[in-house]
Amino acid sequence: MSSSHGTSAHTEPCQCARCRGFEHGNTISLRHGAYSTVHLGKRAAQLAAEIRDTAPICEPCDEPVVRLLALTLARVEAAAKAIDRLDELADGGSPLAAYQSQLNESLRRDLRGWIGTSMRLASELGLTPLARGRLGVSVAQIRTEQTRQQLLSKYGGRRDAA
Repeated sequence: MSSSHGTSAHTEPCQCARCRGFEHGNTISLRHGAYSTVHLGKRAAQLAAEIRDTAPICEPCDEPVVRLLALTLARVEAAAKAIDRLDELADGGSPLAAYQSQLNESLRRDLRGWIGTSMRLASELGLTPLARGRLGVSVAQIRTEQTRQQLLSKYGGRRDAA
């Protein structure tokens, strides 16, 4: 089959990019896995919502740190999955074992860095017991204040509300 995209020995119904050519909007040049901010966006948004819901205190000014933590956690998840896949391929005696081993080591090094970054960001948001202790904040104090704020917003400053 010959086309304007080059010559191919593939059959007529072949749908590979070589035979079809690259279509508008393709994602072939995008990075993948733990290195792709584009593909991690949806998971990072889910994690950011979870962080906002579980953080003892989360103010609008904390949003950049929340988003950074969520993206880093999404990278940690993606890297862990990729390492598992690389380990499975290595166990299968893949002919690309040397390349996969190098990629695996690089990814493991990056994963360790992302885990460290996650821990620092989580600490910044008071998401660890030690961080809350250093801030002099107890979960009970935070919950009491949140309840007080909810009651004030619901009932206002009325003293006759029972």
